[in-house]
Order: sequence, then structure tokens, then C-alpha cells
Amino acid sequence: MIRAPTRRALFAQMLRLAQGRLTAADNRRVTAIPARSVRVTAPKAVPVQLDGDRFGATPLMIDADGPQLRLIVPR
Repeated sequence: MIRAPTRRALFAQMLRLAQGRLTAADNRRVTAIPARSVRVTAPKAVPVQLDGDRFGATPLMIDADGPQLRLIVPR
């Protein structure tokens, strides 16, 4: 999960993530939580993207089918 105080900070962190340089070990605003499945909910439906393509809306259930799944979650 990525927590950023501003949109600029979020953009910088997302850029580091895209470059493969964002890790929980070197960034105090990143929390790594191991899980095999995750349910994403919101008070109202929020659009979801998967690899930049529209995928649907929340609620969303994600099951990991491999050793690692990276998830970017807005506040």
C-alpha cells in the first residue's frame, strides 16, 4: 500500500514503482502486506484499472496465482 501526502509525492512513488525501484524496505510510506487474496471495497463504486485497461469497479476480489502481486491502492 502506498500512502502519499500529495499528488506529486504519489506520482513520484508510482514512477519509482514503474521503474522497479520502490520497496517497503527503503520507503517509510510503503507498507508491504503478504496476502494470498485481497478484497478491495469502497463506500461507493470506484473504477478499477488492470495494467492500464478498464476492468470494472469495486468491490473487487483479487487472488494471487503466483509468488507476488503488486497492488496500488488510492487513499
